[in-house]
Amino acid sequence: MLSRLLFLAVLIPAVLGGPIPAPKAADVIPGQYIVVMKEGTSTSGFQAHQDFVANKLASVSKRDGVESKAAAPVFTHTYNLDKLKGYAGRFDDATIEEIASRPEVSSL
Repeated sequence: MLSRLLFLAVLIPAVLGGPIPAPKAADVIPGQYIVVMKEGTSTSGFQAHQDFVANKLASVSKRDGVESKAAAPVFTHTYNLDKLKGYAGRFDDATIEEIASRPEVSSL
């Protein structure tokens, strides 16, 4: 339920063109992020980005020896709408910094 509310908090201003409010401390879930792609990202570009992140997540899990699926970095939701593409997931600090630095990423 909370993830849907956070998604709507991001989606509505993005679609309407208004500012995105800063999340309240109570709304932040440590280690979980919503990644929004730049407007105009093609379907193939979005897929290439997801493939990059999936490969990164696999290498992080292997590196960290993660055996529990609950602890593993993972995509939790994918948003592939006409003008809004993005995803949510659990990521470690190094991975989210790398994702944020990608040119196709608009915001976290």
